[in-house]
Amino acid sequence: MILDKEEFTSKWSHMLDVQENLDKQIRQEYGITYTDMYNRNYYSYALMYLLGELSHELKAYWPWHEKTVEPVDMMKVKDKFIDCLQIILSWQNATWERVVETNYGLYQPVIKAWNAYRRDESTTVPMAARYVNGIPKWCGFSYVEPPVGAIIRLMNGLGFNIEEVYNAYMTKNRINHERQDNGY
Repeated sequence: MILDKEEFTSKWSHMLDVQENLDKQIRQEYGITYTDMYNRNYYSYALMYLLGELSHELKAYWPWHEKTVEPVDMMKVKDKFIDCLQIILSWQNATWERVVETNYGLYQPVIKAWNAYRRDESTTVPMAARYVNGIPKWCGFSYVEPPVGAIIRLMNGLGFNIEEVYNAYMTKNRINHERQDNGY
């Protein structure tokens, strides 16, 4: 189901806000800022690590010498996808904070996500595996913005719709808040 602009941007905006609240707790605990995280390439490293986990769950390019491959568990895939999305949302918040400080002209994070969502086409799950493996090229250390279009293309390629992603994200964010509150 394709959402209209208002529905999509409302959900994306809410996810950005919720992520910012979690990021605020984490940044306070570790004494770092969005600028620190951005300038030290934390987002690129974290996203590449999580994309590796997602690729593993998708069994993308499974070793040729394996005689059997277990079926893909789409619940695990969705969980790993949400981990990647959390990094993208945090990276969007960090980028926007830096942009506002430097007066550099970029699309607002919600509009950037909407533009990617609106223009993308759904693909098949095997294609999604290629997207996972292709995203690191958008995470180069000189890259200014997070690969929002790539994560939305991946969402569509995995067959997830924004409603289920939103709900899964909100559930995972609630769990992460609980972990943070309990000192984990």
